[in-house]
Amino acid sequence: MGKILNSKISVLLVCTLLISTLQLFAVIQIPQAKAADSVNKLVNGGFESGNSAWELDGTVINATYAHTGSNSLRLGSGETGVYQVVNEPEGSKLRVSGWGKADSGETVLLGVNCLDNDGRSIEGGKFEIGFSNADFKQKEIVFTTVPGTKKIRVYGYKLENVRGYAYLDDITLTAEQTQQPEPTTQPIKPNVNVIENAGFEENSQNWSFDGAMIDMGNKRSGTNAAKIGPGEGGAYYKEITVSDNVYTITIAGWGKVSKEGEKGFFGVDLKNDKGRIGKYQIEFTNVDGFEYKSLKFNIVPGTTKMTIYLYKMPEVGGFAYFDDLSLIADKEVADPPSTLREKVITNSVPSGYSCTNSEVPDEYFMTKNNKDYYYRTYKCVLPVKPMPSSALGSYKAVDALVSNDNHIQLYKRSYKLLTVGMWVWNFDVVLDPAAREQLLQFSVAKGINRLYLNTGSYTPGSDKSALSEQAALYRKFNKMAHQLGIAVEALDGQSDWVRESNHSIPLGRISEVIAFNASASDPQEKFDGVHHDNEPYTLADWETNKGVLAKNYLQLVEASMSLLQGKGLTFAVDIPFWYDETPINVTYHGETKPFNRHITDIVDYIGVMDYRDFANGVDGIISHGFGEVEYAAKVGKEAVIGVETINFDDATNPGKITFWQEGETYMNEQVALVDNYFSNSFANYDYKAGPGYKGHAIHHYLSYKELKK
Repeated sequence: MGKILNSKISVLLVCTLLISTLQLFAVIQIPQAKAADSVNKLVNGGFESGNSAWELDGTVINATYAHTGSNSLRLGSGETGVYQVVNEPEGSKLRVSGWGKADSGETVLLGVNCLDNDGRSIEGGKFEIGFSNADFKQKEIVFTTVPGTKKIRVYGYKLENVRGYAYLDDITLTAEQTQQPEPTTQPIKPNVNVIENAGFEENSQNWSFDGAMIDMGNKRSGTNAAKIGPGEGGAYYKEITVSDNVYTITIAGWGKVSKEGEKGFFGVDLKNDKGRIGKYQIEFTNVDGFEYKSLKFNIVPGTTKMTIYLYKMPEVGGFAYFDDLSLIADKEVADPPSTLREKVITNSVPSGYSCTNSEVPDEYFMTKNNKDYYYRTYKCVLPVKPMPSSALGSYKAVDALVSNDNHIQLYKRSYKLLTVGMWVWNFDVVLDPAAREQLLQFSVAKGINRLYLNTGSYTPGSDKSALSEQAALYRKFNKMAHQLGIAVEALDGQSDWVRESNHSIPLGRISEVIAFNASASDPQEKFDGVHHDNEPYTLADWETNKGVLAKNYLQLVEASMSLLQGKGLTFAVDIPFWYDETPINVTYHGETKPFNRHITDIVDYIGVMDYRDFANGVDGIISHGFGEVEYAAKVGKEAVIGVETINFDDATNPGKITFWQEGETYMNEQVALVDNYFSNSFANYDYKAGPGYKGHAIHHYLSYKELKK
């Protein structure tokens, strides 16, 4: 969100943001379509006619490698792509197929975007498959165009993480009328692994994937594993029918997750004709590699069928991986009961707490005295009287998980006034009394309670800051804002300040703010904090010099924080949401972890450039900001979620990064969803991020005030 918004920086920012939106779908085995369905709707799908019918962006036609014919498409070595648009209405069932290969470490994506009449992407209408194999391999996806679709964009796209090449060839788009075979039922077999294709070596055979996919890069053994994420998703094995015999069941397998706080579940639902009568599952939370877990239980009498499932926690933002699963039924059960045993819930609701609970027992615990004992998950919070609403913002309940023993989750509730911030880059609001009055009135009307006010370079050709040249007017502005209950932070920043040779400039600017506050005769004239927006990823050498620049940036942030210690000023910096999603891992002070976590460890709070125009979904504001808010809570810090209102909507800056097209009413609705989600943790299962949420902020004043209602 920097004040430097030239086209080159915008390209770098948005191209990198695109990396985090990938939603790789399962590679499924599909029966051969009928001849009438196999007509290719794409023109020049094998690139034999050069780039005819295709729009190329950094790609070239290649005659060295080809699956068939003489040509293929080469993508590389930076971030590159190609696309072709085809008219296709909503409700069309289609298949995209292609052959691809990539250099070591590279991935090339083949995908489809559903578009509306104006050529804009429709939420939920993106489907992709990835190639990271060294030799040409065919993959395909079947999809149905989402409501509102008028045309589709078939595209190829290569990630920029490795400076290699990738190739696509023989791309087809055909009508698909043949249904994917649904998994059938399977009778239980004693003393053998019931799960056929337990290691996913046959891709999705015998499984129904719902948000899951095949992964070839993260597997424990063989060539494949199952992968779910980053949103809520799962997979179901074909239904197992159960006879009247009583069995002991053992489920076991290997699993891992990609980030702390994520959970992957492998479990079994026991059912009769009326529904579920038992549930048993194992949980994977290890981030360091595949771990083995198992669970043994007696089948519930009356069970006639079993459903085996994989599932991942929603909205945590990571991935869960599963491999080499097993379910083994043992007929040699000692003393099988002749009647239905009594179900006993071993835990209970604590006195004085308001609790919610699951509909059925969540986990079998033990059998004793011919009784089956279960845990039931309870979420409990001690009710307290809410704080009153405020004209300058709203108090929100923040529930911190303080205990999670024996499936009873106890939350401690507090209330905080959330930040409603706004970036102000233009100087006339300080220099011109009319502009200053207009800004402050606008802020009060919109409930803004914190302004990030530009104090940086003002006079062209001069290294002096506006603060040093117009100190008296800044004092007047701060006093007027404080009298209205609005906090003010000194905003500054420039990308090349990150370089070690330039650190003296931002440190000097911070010293100016410290001196400004020290000389104030009235406390209301002072700034409340320093807010820097330095974006090292916009520098030309970021990709080739990322490690050095990242460490230089951390050194600068640490020096800035040290300079501000004991000065009564907070220090915040702005970061993009994708620092932990690309990811950028940095070793600093002997500790290796994502770039954003090092930054959060140092500063008082972070501003997250979470530029999407919808709150929910895997590519939404909540999903992208979750990791930052959750980690801030873990280390006792906070995060402000930033949204955009600038008039962007082009190939480099897609409309989804700004609320400009949708307007203020819609933006307020989406931001309210974000506020409610992050502040009301009791409504979200096993949720720990609430205390790390400071509020939201809007970028920026000039475009915000022009936003349609």
